[in-house]
Amino acid sequence: MGFRRLKKAWICLGLFLIAAAGYAASCFFGPLPQGTCIAGISCSGLSKREVAAFLEKELDFSVRTVEITPPKGDVFGGTMKIPLGVPYGLGIVPDVKGTIKSLGFLYGPLSQPKALPLAISVDEGRWASAITAICRFFEIPPKDASWEILPGDRVTVVPDEPGYRVDTDEFRRRVVGNFRWSSIPVSVEVPLVEVRAAVTKEKLEAAGIDGVIAAFSTRYQDNCDRAHNVALAARGLDGAVVWPGEVISFNERVGPRLPERGYRKAPVYVGTRLEDDYGGGVCQVSSTLYGALLRAGFEVVERHNHGMPVDYLPMGEDATVAYGLLDLKMKNVLAGPVVVKVHAEGGVLTVKVFGKKEPLKEIKIETSVVRELEGEEPGSKRWMVRTRRIFLYGGTVVKIEDLGTSVYTSLPKKAPAPSL
Repeated sequence: MGFRRLKKAWICLGLFLIAAAGYAASCFFGPLPQGTCIAGISCSGLSKREVAAFLEKELDFSVRTVEITPPKGDVFGGTMKIPLGVPYGLGIVPDVKGTIKSLGFLYGPLSQPKALPLAISVDEGRWASAITAICRFFEIPPKDASWEILPGDRVTVVPDEPGYRVDTDEFRRRVVGNFRWSSIPVSVEVPLVEVRAAVTKEKLEAAGIDGVIAAFSTRYQDNCDRAHNVALAARGLDGAVVWPGEVISFNERVGPRLPERGYRKAPVYVGTRLEDDYGGGVCQVSSTLYGALLRAGFEVVERHNHGMPVDYLPMGEDATVAYGLLDLKMKNVLAGPVVVKVHAEGGVLTVKVFGKKEPLKEIKIETSVVRELEGEEPGSKRWMVRTRRIFLYGGTVVKIEDLGTSVYTSLPKKAPAPSL
């Protein structure tokens, strides 16, 4: 009896396992029960393997777009349409596998019908690229406040203007939401956050720039290629703002002297020789800037004299430059910022330095030849020139600064005097 009972039990267990395996197979491979819906679309009678292709056809994943609109106001421009998917859209794709998985392994013919939302997944790399494009389209950078120099050397402050950036976290929430296909909007307003300018009107007004603290001029021959180069370099330097502790670099501000940037060939010094090259005459701009910043009280960081004297400045007051080799660098050691204005017209080059005026303060430059020697070439001479800067307050000398010694060699006799 015991054996028969045991045999019967094993047979029942086997039949149960066969039935269970069959039901499991029908759940995995068989049709979904009547009334089963995903994203509001009936999937009755479809196998789990067939659902993905069916939903893609019904929902048309490949052409779905989102229209991104700006907040009300003409300042933000138009709208932007972008696909949901990959490779060129937001990277949002339906997660059909995840949705089917949520049905459960044993969901099959005998189960109660279910209505499920279609889940989505996000390709993070594609999303990041799309966000970058959206930011470029909608964002408006803030405008810093600036100084404007009016006729008569009057100084005024142009107010700053706020900018706007995209709130990327809020934008994701509005589009991706609860990670359901049905929740993705057809149109979404891009969330923008106001961004204040780094340099505000209040900051500039507090700096107290109220007029010219130093000015320096040199003359040049007008209506020639050299004059063209002088004017071009002057425009590159014009409007420079130098805050306390900052160093102004002539080469960085003016840039390379190349024909594609508008520079023409004119005489330049190469050691103690004269050659035609692009940008001839630019050294007069650097030398004039040097004279103005010395008289404004800037500290000399880098300065080089010409190999030969120039005719527009006394020896010891010039500053030659060569892009990538020689630069003029001056540091603002004043208590406040300055604005550098440069103007070249009618053969006169003028550099004005605007800052907080100190009526009792005065700076003078003195040069003296400390040694004169015969040059290496017959008929030429060499000079050693010392330059000093004298600080006065209320007419009284308060400081004398030695700016170093410059060495010059003249051209041989009968050679024309250069104007560089």
